[in-house]
Amino acid sequence: MIGLWLALALHAAAMEPPADPFAPVTTALASGKRGEAGELLVGLVNDPAAVAVHGQAWRAMAGVLTDLDLDSAALVAWHNALKVDAPNTGANLPAILELAKTLGDEDLLAPGAAPWLGVAPDANSRSRVGYLAARHQLRSDNLGAAAGLLPIVDKSSPDWADARALKGITASEQGQHQVAIDAFSEALTAGRAANRGERWLSNGQLNLARAYFAAGNFGQAMVHYSLVSREASAWPEAQFERAWAHFRAEDMAGSLALLVTHDSPFFDQAYLPEADLLRAQGLFLMCKFQDASKRIDGFVNDWTPVLQTLDTSLGSMDAAAAFADVRAHKAGETTRLPVSQLAPFAREDRFSDSDAFVTKADSDLVRISSLGGGALADWAKGATQARRDAVVGAAGQRVLNRAESARTELREMLSGIEITRLDLLNLEAQMYEKAAATGKLEYGDPIGRLRKLSKDRVGFRVWPFQGEYWMDELGWYRIDSRPDCPSDMAAGDR
Repeated sequence: MIGLWLALALHAAAMEPPADPFAPVTTALASGKRGEAGELLVGLVNDPAAVAVHGQAWRAMAGVLTDLDLDSAALVAWHNALKVDAPNTGANLPAILELAKTLGDEDLLAPGAAPWLGVAPDANSRSRVGYLAARHQLRSDNLGAAAGLLPIVDKSSPDWADARALKGITASEQGQHQVAIDAFSEALTAGRAANRGERWLSNGQLNLARAYFAAGNFGQAMVHYSLVSREASAWPEAQFERAWAHFRAEDMAGSLALLVTHDSPFFDQAYLPEADLLRAQGLFLMCKFQDASKRIDGFVNDWTPVLQTLDTSLGSMDAAAAFADVRAHKAGETTRLPVSQLAPFAREDRFSDSDAFVTKADSDLVRISSLGGGALADWAKGATQARRDAVVGAAGQRVLNRAESARTELREMLSGIEITRLDLLNLEAQMYEKAAATGKLEYGDPIGRLRKLSKDRVGFRVWPFQGEYWMDELGWYRIDSRPDCPSDMAAGDR
């Protein structure tokens, strides 16, 4: 008889539905006991037996952390929810994407974003996921994957202009110059329609100019370089690359005129060693040997100390120190790396996003400390600290990579310029030998050419440069000069 009752009891137990492991969390949240709910949630996400509710637990944990104003940890929780239960988390995707953008940590979502395309609840979210995934693939040098993801971005999406720009970059990297030109042109059109700022549009003009340059269309490259706004941080770089376009078109005077801007004290802390080399090369090809020799000496004097500073600093810096160095530069403090290496990051949106996230994470860590102990606080602290360190490491490593590249480049330039000096002396000797044979060494009439230039430039006021730079004159310099070479040695006589 006892055996029969036991059998009936076991059968009844088997017929009962299993207990809901999430039920205690629901009860605690309904009672307003967020602390208790948080403890239970940490237990659930760490319990392999509760895998069926892991997605639900991560979503609930993200909500609790948001209520506690711990957004950095909340984003990590949302990310985990997407990884383990994308179908049921997809409805939250618009809010998750907005949170990541606000915090400046879209890079957390980007590597795993592609699988979420199927759960995005609307076209804009799907487009945003596609764009983030494509951008990540481009940064990882997976050009084919990036190109394959970009068509996902809808033309009506706010990300359309950025996606077209990304398409142009991808095509340029693949040597598809006309595709790049078309994509950058579309990006500019879309950017204007979306009222993008002058900075965005100037970067678009710079990209389009580079695409034309790569395609060998130096005339169109010059046009678009000239359309970069003078107020844009990219303007000095655009003027330098425009000088390259004149050089490639064998317009040495035009190239040298543009480079006068970079010789001004306004750009003393810019990293433009190639501009100095281009100036020396242009003078060399015009047989202006004394000027070219002075430029070579100046290059060695100016850039050797920069190389020495890089050698000293890079030997003792890690990624975190490099990240801190950019922040110090932005705050006007003393830095270990040359300012020329830090300034581009100080005005870069990508670094600014990382900086903003780290600031928020630091604030969250202070807030977590005020909450006392407990499983949720411990998890939030660990997640926030780990993500903070990852962001600092990634951003700082980009700074180190740029500085390492500059160090290698400067070493090669300083070594190669001595060969250029020998070439200069050899060509100068050839010119004087020819002059000795013909009895002529013509240098022209600079005052007469200045008067002619003043007459030809209707609507402009022309006066000789006398060594004093004015901000409003930058970009307007002209050099009216011919090569000093014999006719069979001349280059760039335009």
